[in-house]
Amino acid sequence: MDNNNNKKLFNTHGSAFDDSKIYFRDVDCGVLCFNIHNEQSFNNLNHWMSLFNENVPFVLIGTKSDIERTEKSISKERIEQWCKQIEDQGIVKEKIHYFETSAKLSTNIIEAYETIVKIALNQYKNKQKNSINISIEPEKPKGICWW
Repeated sequence: MDNNNNKKLFNTHGSAFDDSKIYFRDVDCGVLCFNIHNEQSFNNLNHWMSLFNENVPFVLIGTKSDIERTEKSISKERIEQWCKQIEDQGIVKEKIHYFETSAKLSTNIIEAYETIVKIALNQYKNKQKNSINISIEPEKPKGICWW
């Protein structure tokens, strides 16, 4: 967010690129998405999590919840274990919020977005409270009248 309270959303759409950390500086809320039916998508979460600074609040989104789970799908228990492991390691500032969504059925889309915005606004406000504003007045030249 900038000083005008504009929200900036960056979507890396799963692309791995060398300058990823540039996009993740001064983040107010991290959002990671994965396909609940794709093992590689779930395994990539550790890589993406490592690109953020510590103490960033996170929302984790499992996509394609409209498709019935199979034995190859990522279980809710495994997802909860992953979240707990990340939380216990102190990698995140607070509890990870998890949503299973379906773009096809519009399931949990609004709830996830509202949570992301709420977390980001709270984080931004906390940063503003803890920031130090320094204002340096220019020295007035001697011998000149200032009106």
